[in-house]
Amino acid sequence: LGDERFIEDGLPADVHRRPLAYGADRRGVWLATAGPDGLWQTDLDALGPREEPGGDDLMLWVHLEQPAPD
Repeated sequence: LGDERFIEDGLPADVHRRPLAYGADRRGVWLATAGPDGLWQTDLDALGPREEPGGDDLMLWVHLEQPAPD
C-alpha cells in the first residue's frame, strides 16, 4: 500500500490533505493540487500542456510519445 497520509476520503490527497485533481487525454496524464489555500486559481479545463498554473496551484503533466486512445 501507499503512504496513507496522502489519502483523504479514499481519494489521492496532497500534503495539505486536500484532494488532488487528475485526468488523462490524448496528450498524456496530469495531476494537480490547488495548493495550501485549497483555492483553484487555474481553470483546469482550459489549461493546455505548456501553460503554467496560476497562483499557488501546482500541476504535473506526463506527455505521451504516442497519443493515448480516447
